[in-house]
Order: sequence, then C-alpha cells, then structure tokens
Amino acid sequence: MNSATEKKEIGSQAATSDKLRGLVAQTPSLNNQDQKVEDYAAIVAYQGLFHDAAGDDSIPDSVKDAAEKNITMESMRNILFNRINAMNSAGELIDELKVRHSEFVLIQDKANAHVAFYAFRIGFYLLKLQTLRYSENKRDWGAWSNKNIPFIGKRSREKYMNFSSVPMVEKYLWLGVERLSEIGSYYSKFSDEDAMQLGPDPIGTLLKNKGLDDDIPFEQRKTKIDAIIEVYKLERMDVYVPVECMEEFLNIEAPLTGEERKYLKELAKTDKEAPKAHLDKIIAKELKRSEFVPKKEEASTAEADALETNSEKSVPNIDVQVTQLSQSIKPFLGEKATVDGKVSIEALESLIADLEAFKDKLRTLNSK
Repeated sequence: MNSATEKKEIGSQAATSDKLRGLVAQTPSLNNQDQKVEDYAAIVAYQGLFHDAAGDDSIPDSVKDAAEKNITMESMRNILFNRINAMNSAGELIDELKVRHSEFVLIQDKANAHVAFYAFRIGFYLLKLQTLRYSENKRDWGAWSNKNIPFIGKRSREKYMNFSSVPMVEKYLWLGVERLSEIGSYYSKFSDEDAMQLGPDPIGTLLKNKGLDDDIPFEQRKTKIDAIIEVYKLERMDVYVPVECMEEFLNIEAPLTGEERKYLKELAKTDKEAPKAHLDKIIAKELKRSEFVPKKEEASTAEADALETNSEKSVPNIDVQVTQLSQSIKPFLGEKATVDGKVSIEALESLIADLEAFKDKLRTLNSK
C-alpha cells in the first residue's frame, strides 16, 4: 500500500470514529427531528451491541469509552455471534430466546403506542379539514384530499380519522394504529343514539361488554382484544361466535380473511351455530386452514348451477335504481334539511367513485 492510500484510509477511519463518538454521546430519540433516521439506527445498534458484548475483556466499562477506543460495531457483533454459537443446548438457547423476544415485543408495543399518538393527532387535523370542506357545501372530500394531501395515503387518512373521532380514544393508544382503526371503523357505523348508549368511553364499553378484564396480562389482553374486534366484525354480518372461541382460534391461527368471513356468513344463513362449529374444526385440527373455504370444484352441483345462472343474469335496470337513489337523496339537499343518524362518508365516496367508473365505461361502449 502506498503512503497516499494509507493516509486516506487512516483519515477515513478517523472521520468515522469522530462521527461515531459524536453519535454515541447522543440519546436516541424518536421525537428529535434533527436526528436523522440512519443516525438514530446507528446509536441504537452501537448501544445495543455494547450491551450484548459487555463482559468481554476487549470491551470497556462504558459505551462512551468504547467509542473513544474505536471499538467497532463489527467487533461487538462478532462477540455476540461467538457467544450464541458457543451455546449447544437447545434448552439454553430457548431460555435466552424467550428473554430476547420479550424485549422485542415490549419495544414493539411501545413503538406502536408512540406511532398511534402521532396518527391520532394527524386525525384531528384531517377531521378539521374535512369539516371545512363540508362547510363550503363541497362533497368531494375523497378527491379533494387525494389532490391536496397526497403525502398521506387514502387508507391511512381513513384509519386516522376513524379512530381520532372516537371519544376518549387517547386512553387506548397502547392498542396501536391497526386495532384502533378497526374499532374506529366499527364505531363510525353506530347511529347517534346507539353511540350515546356506549357512554363517554365507548372503547372501554365495547371491550368490557365482551368480557375484557383489566387484570389480564398485557400480552393476553392483545389477543383477547383481537378476538373481540373480529367478533364485532362478524356480528355486523349477522354471524355470532363466542369471544372465547375466536380467542382460541387466534391463538393458533392468523386472523380471518374477508373470504373466510363471507363463508361464515353463508353458513350462518342456514344454521346460526354453524360458524362456531366450523371454527372448532380448525381449532381441533379436524380441518386444515387451507380447507376453510371449500374449493369451487367441491361445491354441490346445485350450488354450481346457481352460480352459473346468476352469472348469466342481465344487468339490473340501472336507470330505475339511479332514479330511486336520486329521489331518496334530494330531500336532504335543501339548506334547512337535517340528517338523522350517522351517514358513512366513506361509503358515499366509494359509491361516487363506482358511478364515475361506470359512467366512463358507458361512454366508452357508446362511442364504439
């Protein structure tokens, strides 16, 4: 190696060491807007690896001293790897894994709660923007927000608004964005009268109505809440399954898919107990998850014939349906008209989008 190259490498190492020492002196902070993501990750990784490598003769007593002595992440990673590689007992490895996984779950849950707060706050801004748009007698929130708020996706906007509008939701940020948005979506479909029945803390009421106990350990509570949310979803479809059954199902299986919920709804049409019985078969391993919804070829001849007949039916008289819908809406368009109960804005926007797409298709067909 020539002297110029050697000097360049030494200078690069010194610059890296100087940056690392500066980073290690900082506290990793999710809220610090001046702390770049990659710097945050470097601090977390260095401090975490220092903790895991502690006790080795080459590792100083403090993380600051380690940075001063140019102890690299790679060297500490190798110490961790060698320690794990030296374990030859499955029992010892599993015991250690349980501890590490427990740490991981705790960090993940705390991060989810942190993210939920920021989503909750964003939801307030979005709700206010929606109110302003409606105050101008505009009914194009979906299109308007797509154009003016492109930095937040449509689905994310809906989720944040759904749960931010629920009273006292700030008490439940530990549930995380996804669970809160599911509850918020369910709550948004309540009439004003039904919502009032839930009291000032609707989320607490909904959970306690299905048997959630505050004394249940946090990890068990999450599964219980997931089961409760799933049960409420099914109840919207006139499918009734005990929370205990759903909780047992979710302890061994992934959440239900939309297709699976629809199949349970079909089962419930002929026998209200059939959905639970079907889930029990999955739980007891009498039925594989891949067999949850029967394959089309397994359907009866009658069912197949019915499907074929339905597929051959002509499109309903759209003109009549459009006229009826228009006549239903017009009475509410006057300046003094009021609307009793909750109306799902998202459902209306979805209908408008479908009608626009249908109109475009008709134009295309008519131009041929």
